[in-house]
Amino acid sequence: MQINYFFGSDSRSIYAYEILSKHYLNVLNLNIDQIKVITLDNPIKIRGKIVRNDFEAYCIDNSIKYNYYDPNTEYIDLQNALVCSFGKIFNKEFLLKNNIHTSLNNSGKLLLNLHLSLLPDLKGPTPIEYALLYCYNRTGVSLFCINEEIDSGIVHWSQQIEINK
Repeated sequence: MQINYFFGSDSRSIYAYEILSKHYLNVLNLNIDQIKVITLDNPIKIRGKIVRNDFEAYCIDNSIKYNYYDPNTEYIDLQNALVCSFGKIFNKEFLLKNNIHTSLNNSGKLLLNLHLSLLPDLKGPTPIEYALLYCYNRTGVSLFCINEEIDSGIVHWSQQIEINK
């Protein structure tokens, strides 16, 4: 399966992007420029200075080309995308417009979300924090196909991680 888009917007996205880029360069012998990077245009002001999201800053620092997400855009050349810690929910209209399928069993485009918990437990944007706050002794990572519901698609891979005291 070829991934040609990456959606990310915070510091947790960076590690996933780096793993994907190393996979493309080392295993598939492909150019990382074949992956289009999408982030959010959500700068904040801190003490009068505009600060970009962590993933955008990473892209700037590493000369990675990127575009801002627009939910009204049809990503015509999208084959499959990896999504990790992206600060927006893909709505039904976006999924339909871009012909996104919700299972690896279907042919077509997929949005694969790398979620930082063992789904269906700890859905939402802060699963690591909740695992720590509620004293979990294990958590994990799940890879699932995005559908119309939040963090509820079919999980195709997961790995458990022990939380040490």
